[in-house]
This record gives sequence, structure tokens and C-alpha cells, in this order.
Amino acid sequence: MGIIGSPRCPDALLVELDDGRRATTSPPLTTAQALEVATAVAEALRPLTAGEHSLVHWLLEPLPQVKVETTADGSVCFSGMASPG
Repeated sequence: MGIIGSPRCPDALLVELDDGRRATTSPPLTTAQALEVATAVAEALRPLTAGEHSLVHWLLEPLPQVKVETTADGSVCFSGMASPG
């Protein structure tokens, strides 16, 4: 759905879970994870209508597939980008 932070090195992702809930991934992405996400979403970013320094950057459809895990306390942790196909 979207990334939070810089398109070149995002801090977190906005995701839609299988049950329809929307969540922000936590803890913040590591440098390696941020680079993985930035590479995967580079072609899917909507035009920066609010400017490069916007907090949230929305993605175009089809959305890249993201792998997340939900912890016992309800946190949604980024675990990687899913392989296409």
C-alpha cells in the first residue's frame, strides 16, 4: 500500500493484512531491509504529489507482495519481499 519515509531508504511499510486490517510494520526497517524494499517498489511509487519529503508514499497497483509476521502483541514485522509469481 505504501512506504513511510524516504523512497530511497524507507523506515517502514503500510500493509494490508489477510484479514483486511491495515498496519504499519515495526520495528523500523534495517538498512538492508530498506534497500530491499526501495528496490522492489521503485517502479510502483505513485507520483510524488506531496513532494519528496512527504512522510507517506503510496504505491500503484499491482502492489508488490510483502511478507510480514504478526507477533503475539499484535506488532506487524517485515520479513521480506515475496518473489513475483
